Parts: sequence; C-alpha cells; structure tokens
Amino acid sequence: MSLVAVKKVKNKFAKRALKHKRLGSQQALDPIAALRKKYDKLIPKKPISAYHLFIADDSNQNKAREALKDYDRHAMDTSTSQQAKLADMWKSLTPTERAPYERWYTKETLVFEKKNQVWQKTEAFRKIDLLESKQKEARMSEKRAKKDAEEKEIQELLEGGVVAKPGRGLLEGRTAIITGVQSPESLNGKEVSLEKFVRVSDSNGNSTERWIVKPVDTIAVDPAWPQTMRAQPSNLIWTVLAKQAKKEEEARKQARQREKEEALKKERREIEKAARDKLREEEEALKKVQRDIDKIAKAEENEAHRLLRESELQAVKDAHKALQDSAKEQRRNAEIAARAVKENQEGLQRAIKEATKAAFRVFEGKTTAKPITSEMSAEMADAECLD
Repeated sequence: MSLVAVKKVKNKFAKRALKHKRLGSQQALDPIAALRKKYDKLIPKKPISAYHLFIADDSNQNKAREALKDYDRHAMDTSTSQQAKLADMWKSLTPTERAPYERWYTKETLVFEKKNQVWQKTEAFRKIDLLESKQKEARMSEKRAKKDAEEKEIQELLEGGVVAKPGRGLLEGRTAIITGVQSPESLNGKEVSLEKFVRVSDSNGNSTERWIVKPVDTIAVDPAWPQTMRAQPSNLIWTVLAKQAKKEEEARKQARQREKEEALKKERREIEKAARDKLREEEEALKKVQRDIDKIAKAEENEAHRLLRESELQAVKDAHKALQDSAKEQRRNAEIAARAVKENQEGLQRAIKEATKAAFRVFEGKTTAKPITSEMSAEMADAECLD
C-alpha cells in the first residue's frame, strides 16, 4: 500500500472518529437534539402555510420586484421591501386566487397528520417524548428553584423594608439601575447590564471596586455616553431588587389604602347605623305622640258622647217629668172632676131621695107635697146630663 493510500485511510478513520466524538458530545449536551437528528428521516415535517407557499413562489417574487421598480419610478406604492410587498399582495388576493395555495396546505396537512400518527406509535417517538417531558420538568424545577432562591435573596436584602439599597445582589449577568450619580445626572434611572466586577487602582495606589456596565436600551441612551462604563457598586441597584422594593411599597400603599377604605366603610356603617337608630327612635317617639293624641281624641270623643247621652237622657227625663207632671195635673183635674161629679151625684141622689120621699108622702097623704123649686129642677137636669 502506498503512502498516499495509508494517509487516505488514516484521514478517513480520523474523520469518522471526529464525527463520533462530536455526536457523543452532542448527545451528552443535548440528547433530544441528537435523537431528533438521528431519526430526522422518520420525523414528519409540518407543511408550510399557504402564505409562505405563496411568498416562496418565484413568479410572485418576480412580481414583487417589478412592483418595487414601479414604486421607484412612479412612487405609487407604499411598500419599501420585497417581503412587505409580498405580504400586501397576499392580502389583496381574492378567495379564488388563494384557493390553490390553501388546497395544497389542506392536502399536505392531512398527509402530515397521517404520518404523525404513525410516528407517534414508534419507539423513537416515545424516547424523545420521555426525554422532552423530563427536560421540561427539570427546566420547570430549575426555574422554580431559581425563582424561590431569588425571592429569598430579595427578602433578605430588603430586610423586611421597602427600600432597595445600592450595592446589594449585584452579580455578573444581572441588570441594575444607576442611582446617585452627580455628573451626568441624566444617567440616574437608566438600566445597565453588569458585565464584569473589577478592581481599579488610582494614582495614589488605592484600589477601588468598579462594575463594568453596558446600557440595556441603547436607543434611549445619549450617543455621547460610552457604550461601556465603570460604575461604583454604591451607584447601582439590582433591577429585580428595585422592582421588588417598588412592588412591596405599592403593596403596602394598597394595604394602607384598603385599611383607610375599610375604616371609612366601618365609620360610614356606624354613622348609618346611628342615623337608623335615631330615625327609629324618632319614629317611635312620633308613634307614641300619635298614640297619645289618638288616646286624648278618643277620650274627648267618649266624653262628648257621654255628655251627649247625658244631655239626651236629661232631655228624656225632662220630657218624661213633664209628661208625668202633665199626667199628674190631668189626674188631679180628673180627680177634681170626679169629685165634682160624685158630689153632684150624691146631691142628685139626695134630691131624688127627698123627691121620692116627698112623693110617697103625697101618695100616702101623710104630708103635703112640697112644691118643686128651681134648685131641684136644676139638679134633676144635671142628673139627666150625667146619665
């Protein structure tokens, strides 16, 4: 075997070894990516959308380029790029013009779903799915642990207060808010990323600590400022700590506001209750006064009825007495008349007796008959009237 052939074989085996080494390191770093690469031919690919199929069409791209040339000549189109022009062209398509792209997408989607159902039943899919579930759970656990640790650190740094003190919680990769800078003052309140913590010696040999920082929002930063600055830890507040302090302060303000509102509500309830009680007492007093008035009116009405009954009774009594007096008077008159009649009868009877006696004496001749006087005639006439 020639030397050239030996070198080719060595290079072949070296490339293969390097390939296996890279694959092994990739599997160690990202086993899911390694498995996906291994089973790439088995994993079904999602079809591109109807829109992306439209913009990938060469004829449509040519039309867009031609339209942009017309725009340069006539300034009639607002599109300034090929992608924007293609997007405008897609929006302007009618349903009939979109139909071929959408039919293709629907057909490819059905094919993908069938292939995906077959893929999901394979052992390779289960391996990848299991690894993805574990990786997702591990990331969530790591995220929760990191969040819990950060919250614990924040609470320790805040020390139960709401003031974020500078220089606390500063680590590489974190962001901070500049504060307390006298020149230029416009830097205060700007957010910067913490790149590196260094020690700097001055002309006298004294070492000081500085953070190398970069602006987070490069657009809002004054162009005159350097892209990289050195800041003292006492002029930097950890962004998360500042936000948490602001949140705590806001929460305390809201709590105080709620307490004030609750106190106002309680005071309002007490005032309303006192007003209701007072109104109830006034209503009860009015009802009592009304009852007393009704009672007095009823008593007066009863008294009036009593007086009316008494006056009516007195009138009846007076009338009865008058009737009684009249009856007594009539009775007396009747008695007087009866006595007069009786006396007249008695006188008549005596006269009759005397007359009878006189008649007997005349018939018997024992005595002479007495002549009938005028008085006797009158008595006889009264007796006949009475009969």
